[in-house]
Amino acid sequence: MRLRGNGRGKRRLAVSILATMMIGSALAGCSLRPAGGAAGVQTGDAGVCADGAGQSPGQDAVSRVQVPVKGADGESVCRDILGPPAVGGAAGGQAGAGSAAQPGGAGNGVNAGGSGDEKPGTGNGTNAGGSGDEKPGTGNGANAGGSGDEKPGSGNGANAGGSGDAKPGTGNGANAAGNGKPQKPVPPVTLDRPTQPAAAYGGPDGAKLVALTFDDGPDNKYTPKILDILKAKHVHATFFTVGTQVKRYGAVMKRIVQEGSEIGNHSYSHTDLSKLDSTHIMNQIKWTDTLIRKQAGYVPRLVRAPYGASSPQLKRIVADNGRSLVFWTVDTRDWEGVPVAAMRAHVNKNTHPGGIILMHSFGSKHLANTVELLPLVIKDLQAKGYTLVTVSELLDAKVRHAAGKANGAAGKHAGGAKGSAAGGGAGKSGADAQGAAAAGSGSAAGNGEAGKDAGGAASQAGA
Repeated sequence: MRLRGNGRGKRRLAVSILATMMIGSALAGCSLRPAGGAAGVQTGDAGVCADGAGQSPGQDAVSRVQVPVKGADGESVCRDILGPPAVGGAAGGQAGAGSAAQPGGAGNGVNAGGSGDEKPGTGNGTNAGGSGDEKPGTGNGANAGGSGDEKPGSGNGANAGGSGDAKPGTGNGANAAGNGKPQKPVPPVTLDRPTQPAAAYGGPDGAKLVALTFDDGPDNKYTPKILDILKAKHVHATFFTVGTQVKRYGAVMKRIVQEGSEIGNHSYSHTDLSKLDSTHIMNQIKWTDTLIRKQAGYVPRLVRAPYGASSPQLKRIVADNGRSLVFWTVDTRDWEGVPVAAMRAHVNKNTHPGGIILMHSFGSKHLANTVELLPLVIKDLQAKGYTLVTVSELLDAKVRHAAGKANGAAGKHAGGAKGSAAGGGAGKSGADAQGAAAAGSGSAAGNGEAGKDAGGAASQAGA
């Protein structure tokens, strides 16, 4: 209806009419309902939507009012009437609230064009064009075109086209085409085979080898300083990286590889893998593999469990997928704030051939001590005749020494058999043959002993 009079009088009259309707509704048992409830349904307490959802903070106090009317059977029922419509604007707060008979107004704000009736509104804001009826709205915002009925909406935003019915919507956003019905079983997680180039140890057999390792990085504060020292000292190390850090510091990852050091997998979120089931263990490894491959160009062969916490299940997964599970023999406890002098003394006392020294390149406020310690440890170890290698080189040396030991034992056995056969002959030729066999036996035994020494040293790697 149209109201006559000046603007102030119109407003007063409208307020009076609305107040009268609200009081009558309350007396008749009808309730006040915020925008978004189902039309023509009586609710319980004032301000509670028909679907059970309370009025959210920041909503307008009332955008619909129910009044009692008589139905066909003579009983009083509650029906909605239009309340003051919400107005959309640049700020976008609840633009275009819907109503029982008409869709909400169009707009660009939050929940723009939302509607609970036959013709949902449209818009570009968050939850734009949302609808609970037959024709869901469309839009480009988050949750655009969401619908709970037969024809879900479409859109490009997060949760675009979400639907709880038989025909899920479409979209490009996160959780696009959501469906409330049972989905197909998720295929089991599988790990890719390692593609890291093999690292061959090229030094002499029996050399005193030790590997420096750095966990939990990379970062852009301590890791670059560590790399600077390694480069200046012509030393390579192994960095066991965490997926969440790999994702942030791709340039540092590339530098590690370019300067000759190697990268291992230290899980995605530094969680205790010994407490996870196989699927979650494999996810932790796989997600980090994917990030490492993107930044470093390969899937690593080495895995180190956070906290050194292992389990039979973790060992099986690592072995079944062609990886090596790497621990350490010397823990500097640099993350704990141990003084540099104490760490240096600990490393010098406890490092042996085939050892692996644990330090960190991220994860503690005390790692300035690590940066100070590193050149001192390198100097000390080299002065003692150690060759600093990567973990992969250390493992390769271990395999080579084991093979040398096996070959030495076989040569010793063959030499002894040959000497026995020659001893059964007669005359000077038989004596000469026996002497040659004995010489061969002595040489093989020497090789075998050297292999034993080298193999025993490499076994200290603990990998």
